[in-house]
Amino acid sequence: MIEHRSFGVVPVRRQGDSWEFFLVQHHTGHWAFPKGHQEAGESGEQTARRELREETGIADADIDTDQGFDEEYTWLRQGEKNHKIATYYLGLVKDHSIAIQAEELSDGRWVPADEVEHVLTFAEGLNVFRQAYKYLQTKKLWT
Repeated sequence: MIEHRSFGVVPVRRQGDSWEFFLVQHHTGHWAFPKGHQEAGESGEQTARRELREETGIADADIDTDQGFDEEYTWLRQGEKNHKIATYYLGLVKDHSIAIQAEELSDGRWVPADEVEHVLTFAEGLNVFRQAYKYLQTKKLWT
């Protein structure tokens, strides 16, 4: 089995009394949170920040590393089983200018919290969102 390790960010911003989350759309059509493979020597936070910047252009975010939210899945590629664990951290986005990485992504947009579950494609992403949103509300982060 081939093991993969990724880190990403669940980007959030305050809009009045509610929260919005930034989602990215891959060329395959699915919607998710920004993430990518960890490079040698990088911490999880460094990977998450780099991927957020590369995929979305967001360079200024307050990343909360006290709690990670894991997404785990397996798939077959050329007859070989692959296993991935992706850990996401909540990130309060301060600079709202966006520059989507055209090589990997086809779109990205801010989505109100009450609509996120209708946009995310995979159950694993929904689980990450639900955990992160509950944590955000419970811990009263950035309020």
